Amino acid sequence: MIYGLPHFMTHITEVLARILTGRKITEIELAFLPMKTQQFNTLDPMAGSQLTMAFPFFFMCVYLLPLYYMVSRLSEEKESKAREGMKMMGLRDHSYYVAWAIFLGFLVTLMSLTLVGTL
Repeated sequence: MIYGLPHFMTHITEVLARILTGRKITEIELAFLPMKTQQFNTLDPMAGSQLTMAFPFFFMCVYLLPLYYMVSRLSEEKESKAREGMKMMGLRDHSYYVAWAIFLGFLVTLMSLTLVGTL
């Protein structure tokens, strides 16, 4: 018998199925059937092969360039001791981390938009 979250989720699914259908369900079956769309079936084979060759390059660029930028900025900040200087001038840790969170949120948004545009 399986205990934990999957077991709990099975019970919730059984209760929801009983409420919606009005009868007890003895088995829950799940299947995944990949279905190709009409646009995919009519795609030129040459275009498909070009996409499979170009997409990994864009995918790597989208993740590696921001990573390179962040690592270089963090090492530059560590080297110049900018954070220590700002702390001596009254910067609080909260403000420092919020600024980095805003910057990284912008960077992740930019990466996501680039990937969506590529797709």
